Amino acid sequence: MINSKNDFEEMGKSIVGKIYPYIIQDFKNLYNKPLDNLVIAELGTGPGFILKELEKENFKEIYGIDISLDMLERAYQRIKNSKKICLLNANVEKLPFKSNSIDLIISRGSIFFWKNLDFALKEIFRVVNKNGFILIGGGYGISTPENIIIDILNYFDQQITKNKKPKLDID
Repeated sequence: MINSKNDFEEMGKSIVGKIYPYIIQDFKNLYNKPLDNLVIAELGTGPGFILKELEKENFKEIYGIDISLDMLERAYQRIKNSKKICLLNANVEKLPFKSNSIDLIISRGSIFFWKNLDFALKEIFRVVNKNGFILIGGGYGISTPENIIIDILNYFDQQITKNKKPKLDID
């Protein structure tokens, strides 16, 4: 369904982008501690939609990590006026951080692109500190309202129909 880097940008600008505040709310609810003065890394930041939501919180530092320079350029256009977001070109299997240096890690939707899941997870556990928190996943999140999920499903149905691409059957 996603054939190009432009597809990520277009999805984020569409109804799909409405889930990002709920993803951050889920993150905050699950972490359930103050975010003040913490360092967070978003792995697979793509065009930076989640970074814009993270910027609204009181983090000390925010890192957006992506292997794609094109995605980082798109993210930069979104966050270029930020004083607390730093974009880094890196592979999740070799993160540019010291061991135990990151308080929180979030990754939504990028795990499907990681080439070696074992290496990636080992690297994530290396950089997160002992009291750190990791949220990795995809999908709609826990608190996204059902009407938004239905709108997103309809959006994808329309895109599939328009592009005549087959829909995957989960079964």
